[in-house]
Amino acid sequence: IDVKAKESPGGVRRRKDRLSRRGRERLPRGIQAHGRQRARRVPRRKLRCSQSRRLTHTAQRNQLFSHWSIRGLSCGRTGSEEYFWLDQVVIHVGALSLKESQELARHAAEIGADGIAVIAPFFLKPWNKDVLINFLKEVAAAAPALPFYYYHIPALTGVKIRAEELLDGIQDKIPTFQGLKFSDTDLLDFGQCVDQNRQRQFAFLFGVDEQLLSALVMGATGAVGSTYNYLGKETNQMLEAFERKDFSSALNHQFCIQRFINFVLKLGFGVSQTKAIMTLVSGIPMGPPRPPLQKASREFIDDAKAKLKSLGFLSSTDLKDGNLESYIASASLSNQSV
Repeated sequence: IDVKAKESPGGVRRRKDRLSRRGRERLPRGIQAHGRQRARRVPRRKLRCSQSRRLTHTAQRNQLFSHWSIRGLSCGRTGSEEYFWLDQVVIHVGALSLKESQELARHAAEIGADGIAVIAPFFLKPWNKDVLINFLKEVAAAAPALPFYYYHIPALTGVKIRAEELLDGIQDKIPTFQGLKFSDTDLLDFGQCVDQNRQRQFAFLFGVDEQLLSALVMGATGAVGSTYNYLGKETNQMLEAFERKDFSSALNHQFCIQRFINFVLKLGFGVSQTKAIMTLVSGIPMGPPRPPLQKASREFIDDAKAKLKSLGFLSSTDLKDGNLESYIASASLSNQSV
């Protein structure tokens, strides 16, 4: 299960080679791994923007991708073993514009990403399977050497094309197609995706954190979720119990995760609140959200902190809320943080 980490600093799988994770002879230009040293930055010229101008949206995303890829390709060391900080870097290149998605995909290939993922365009929406696949095909063609994943999240895109239908024959149109991130509560659709594609080596990544155990039973091969940033330990315990077939323990861990998610959903839970909880738990200031989103309230943060402690997810010494005041104050001063 991809969400599960091995015992290494930073929660990553250990590696013994210093080469690129896709077996290249050397790392992509502009990226170097130096053990514990920081990787060299990608030259500014690759960002395609002037220092005197504000970055375009595409350039901002490319800059963010570059830094993630640099960090992911950086090596650490445990004893005699070296490892990469991130096991994989899969970059989301979805956009409303086909041209923008293609540019993002090409950049992802240039910086050594392990794959690209795309959501359906959600302003002028594809109205059937063939139209959606044609869009995805054009994006995938911009990075023909990279594994391609479809990000299915109909609640946000409004594109209601069933994933089961989309997968039927998709590799004939998109040879690099490797899997699906399924962020929907329709377990019938998800189950049929798995059942009808058992002969293919597709990755089925589940994106509804509070239903992960159900998805594992139906054949999920991994998970991608926001709450794993601060509930990762509990989630790993659930995965370990599932792997050893201790389903009663796995269910208890899933219920415990659901108690927290159910609690914060009733308070009003979204990107802003996720940023606040991550700041609270990690001590790393995540910055305020951009409008129209509004910063999480002090009341929400206090309630979430109390709930995390009551469920045993964190002790008082684990909580690092020193940066919360700067998070709250900065929200009224800046709308430029991501």
